Amino acid sequence: MLNSATGRPALLVSELGLLLLGLVLALTGFANFVGAFTADRLAFVGAFIFLLAGVWCLSVSLIALLGHPHSTAGRATLVTIGWLGATYPLGGALTYLGGAYIAALPIAVAGIAVTILSISKKRATSLSM
Repeated sequence: MLNSATGRPALLVSELGLLLLGLVLALTGFANFVGAFTADRLAFVGAFIFLLAGVWCLSVSLIALLGHPHSTAGRATLVTIGWLGATYPLGGALTYLGGAYIAALPIAVAGIAVTILSISKKRATSLSM
C-alpha cells in the first residue's frame, strides 16, 4: 500500500473511493435487509443486491490495497472492474434517494478515469526516459 501511495496516488484514491463506496452500499443493504422483513419479497432482492455489491466493492478494494496483483496495470484493471460492478446498485440507490439512475454513470466514470490516469502517467514517464 505504501508503494501505491507514493508511486501511484491516483490509483490509491480510486481504491479508497471504491472502499468507501463498498462500505456505503453494504450499510445500505444491511439497513434495507432489516427493513425488508415487514415489506414484500422484492425488498429482499434489493437488499441482497446492495449487500452483494457492497461486499464486491469491499473485497476488490481490499485486494487492490494489499497490492495484488503486483503490477500497476493489473491493479488498475481490477479496480476498474470493481467500479463497473458498483454502477448498477449505485444507480439504484441514487434513484431511490430521489436522483436519476443515470447519475451513477458519472461517478463510476470518475473512479475509472482516476484509475486510468495512473496507468497513462506511468506510460508517459517511461516514454520520456
